[in-house]
Amino acid sequence: MFERILVAIDDSSSAPVTLSFVAALAQGHASAVHVVHVNQLLAGGRGWSESTDTEAARLVEGAVRELQRGGITALGAVVRTSAFYLARTIVERAEDYQASAIVLGSRRRRGLGRVFGRSVREHVTRLTTLPVLVAPAPLEDSRHHRGNEIGATVEPTPVGGALLAPRPSGRGSRVSGPDIEP
Repeated sequence: MFERILVAIDDSSSAPVTLSFVAALAQGHASAVHVVHVNQLLAGGRGWSESTDTEAARLVEGAVRELQRGGITALGAVVRTSAFYLARTIVERAEDYQASAIVLGSRRRRGLGRVFGRSVREHVTRLTTLPVLVAPAPLEDSRHHRGNEIGATVEPTPVGGALLAPRPSGRGSRVSGPDIEP
């Protein structure tokens, strides 16, 4: 199904999960993988990029080596572009490689970063007809994001018993309404 997969990686915490995801996908479909890192030029940086050429090359080489150790045919490239062309560059690399699918990592943005953050994933999806697969980002410790907790637990009910209802769990729960007892 996916003979050739393009995977775009960066140096975020989602990169190892993305590589693990693409390795499993490639092994399951006997796919070849093209690893690409788009080294973003800094706005007003006069040619400076987020990573040095050496750092970017090491990132791609490490990813390619890891895939090859798993028996996957892999090659890689580093491409430089501005923030405005990240998605277009990924799509163009996929077309040049004649990829069957594009795999991207995900970041779990919160708050204003989620609302106002530009999403390369959304732009890539709009610019291509290829399937775009998103590898999950690593989960963070929920203690750091107390405002995002659900704060409810569901207890099992015997078959034919009452409906399940959320029960407050711990202090600060915002779940309201009556508890339904079996």
